[in-house]
Amino acid sequence: MAQRHQDEPVEEPNPEDQFEVPDDTAAFYCDSLHLNTGVWGTTLYLGETRPGQKPLLHARVKVSPQMLKAINLIAGKHIRDYVENVGPVSLPNSLVRQWGLEEEIQ
Repeated sequence: MAQRHQDEPVEEPNPEDQFEVPDDTAAFYCDSLHLNTGVWGTTLYLGETRPGQKPLLHARVKVSPQMLKAINLIAGKHIRDYVENVGPVSLPNSLVRQWGLEEEIQ
C-alpha cells in the first residue's frame, strides 16, 4: 500500500454515490437560510440573496427534530475539519448579534 504524504489531500467519497440521482435533481447556490420550527419538525428555507431584492427561494426542506440535530452535528464536524485543514471561517459580528448567537460563537 502506498503511503500518503501529510500535505496530500485525502480523497473523500462522493456522497452522490449513496443515492440514485435523477437527471433533473436540483443543484443551487445558497447564502440565505431561514428556519421555522414547530413541535413536530423544522422547515429550512434555502435561498440566494439578491442586492436590493428579497432573497430568491430555491428550496423548502422539511425535517424532523432528530434530522435537524443530525444536520447540526454533521455540519459542526465539517466546519471543525475545514478550520483545521484550511483556516478560520468568520461571520460578521452584526449578523451574529442579529441572530442572537453571541454565546454560540467561539
